[in-house]
Amino acid sequence: MLPEGYTWVPRHLSPQELDLHLDGKGVAQLHKTMDNTRWFVLLDRHWPIEAPLVIRPCESRESGIAGLERWAQRHRERLRAEIADPRLQAWRVAAEED
Repeated sequence: MLPEGYTWVPRHLSPQELDLHLDGKGVAQLHKTMDNTRWFVLLDRHWPIEAPLVIRPCESRESGIAGLERWAQRHRERLRAEIADPRLQAWRVAAEED
């Protein structure tokens, strides 16, 4: 179960894939590999593009969803603080203007 403020949003190119949003900002993604054989998650998607990718494999779509829900619960305070960080907000505005 997701903490308050989190929502699942289907990805527009592949509705089976999901974005996890916190207060309307993407923080994680659930993807299928290009050959459609495996699932993986991308964590901390709200970080600047220069930040390292955090990728974790999943056994299935269901295990990826369950794992992301546990991750969101464990990291809820950090994620809320980072979403509210004005430095990250300034980065988002600059990225949108490019």
